[in-house]
Amino acid sequence: MKLIKRLIGPVIILFMLAIVIYNFTQEQTKEKDTKSDEDFNDVAVAVPDKYDSENTTSVEIGNPAPDFTLQTIDGKQVQLSDFIGQKVMLNFWATWCKPCQKEMPEMQTFHEKFGDKMKILAVNVTGYETSKDNVKDFIDEFNLSFPIPLDQDLKVSVDQYQLFNFPSTFFINTKGEVVEKYSGSITLETLEEKMKQLN
Repeated sequence: MKLIKRLIGPVIILFMLAIVIYNFTQEQTKEKDTKSDEDFNDVAVAVPDKYDSENTTSVEIGNPAPDFTLQTIDGKQVQLSDFIGQKVMLNFWATWCKPCQKEMPEMQTFHEKFGDKMKILAVNVTGYETSKDNVKDFIDEFNLSFPIPLDQDLKVSVDQYQLFNFPSTFFINTKGEVVEKYSGSITLETLEEKMKQLN
């Protein structure tokens, strides 16, 4: 009986120590997994409920960017072909997309500094949003002042541009041709580089 009493204390201590070690290792594993997901992906993926596209061609580097006409949240009409003669960053994004949230302040800063040298068109994939109000709230929160056309039926982003990863960005030259496709959130420095490379 005395032996059992002597062993109870150390056993309890060992048991509690095991719990602490287990919790610590679980937390470390969780943090590592989360970090590697962010570092590896840097994109958000959306899959439509139904994908029934009549488009059989993909967006090719060197070809003209597929033209479209969409409306902004305040009802202004935006047509891509109206920007021929200017360098264009055509971005596709969603409010729930964390990499999109990360790049928006960078894009706004670029727009304020270089908006006369390269235009930003940031198409919201509204068909993947739960509400248009989310888009308006997002625009207000980030004080975004570049054009944000709304792709409400996903005809542009999914059908014409065949996108499921966001953010996705196309750099378009002054002739209206796609020069590069860029996936993932973009930085101010990268935007400045791309602007200099476009002609």
